[in-house]
Amino acid sequence: MKPSMVLIGATGAVGRSVLRQALAGDVYDEVITLGRRPMEQQHERLTHHVVAFEQIEEHAALIQGRDLVCTLGTTHKQAGSRERFIAIDHGYPLRTAKLARANGVERVILVSSLGANPNAPMSNYLQTKGRLERDIKALGFDSFVVLRPSLLRGGRDEVRVGEEIGKVLDRALGFLIPSRYRGVHVDEVAARILEVGREAPRGFQIIESEAIPVG
Repeated sequence: MKPSMVLIGATGAVGRSVLRQALAGDVYDEVITLGRRPMEQQHERLTHHVVAFEQIEEHAALIQGRDLVCTLGTTHKQAGSRERFIAIDHGYPLRTAKLARANGVERVILVSSLGANPNAPMSNYLQTKGRLERDIKALGFDSFVVLRPSLLRGGRDEVRVGEEIGKVLDRALGFLIPSRYRGVHVDEVAARILEVGREAPRGFQIIESEAIPVG
């Protein structure tokens, strides 16, 4: 029997691609998604639970499987405040990971960000991502794999002006940009997550942006 995946962040750009590719592929027998709203998508291998991440401990019994995949994330604009951003991008994933660890989940696959560093100067975004990496690593999972994509291309419902400008520059001047800083498509990030799921590496690993595309 193939393993199961618990996915948080399934409604985001990367999360939607992970879900689509996982259900179309053969890496996981079951995909369990946790989210704030009902999900219209149905599939024989998909189980969705509506949860309040503010009270995620009340849903601890739902976090069962071999892998926890976290693509959950927001922006300061969407969150509305610095504190709310930290709660969503650090608090929710870390609390979920702690419950997963207690339930015997073996591995965490986390989508972080290029430049994530708990001591990043003048960037709450990169500091928060770096602290999450650090704090999940400290939980002692058998395997913890971090993906650090650069600018994400494709799959977004909203238009982010800075990202759109970056995409134009990436397409026009990509040959001048070091590979680590070039845009990476959300489908490539999702495909790498499933490759990690298939390979089941042990220990701690960081996959930087230039190494994300498969093949």
